[in-house]
Amino acid sequence: MKLAIQCLGVEQPLTCHFTLLLPGLVQLDKYFAAASDGVKAWEMLKEKSYSIDLVLTEVDLPLMSGFGLLSMIREYETCKNIPVIMMSSHDSVSMVFKCMLKGASDFLVKPIRKNELRNLW
Repeated sequence: MKLAIQCLGVEQPLTCHFTLLLPGLVQLDKYFAAASDGVKAWEMLKEKSYSIDLVLTEVDLPLMSGFGLLSMIREYETCKNIPVIMMSSHDSVSMVFKCMLKGASDFLVKPIRKNELRNLW
């Protein structure tokens, strides 16, 4: 029996990238919840931190940036050990470095391919 991984994806616009990748995640027996901004993602995490195994978030988000979300996750006791993978279409060294210094587990450059997601697990 395969264990399912609960992934929270945070990206704007919501219908863009994750919708294209979702079929690949389902085929890999992964479970996926989505939020379109950092505030919604944070609310979901506070309510369901026990069931989220991975956060995949865009750096540039409305209402609360991916950096802000990452900082809150790392400071909140029940969420601080959840791996957070940041993603952006900008791959500057300074952005990647900032994400890693704030506690990101990894950084992916968009567009993300399905085989990159398979390698996360």
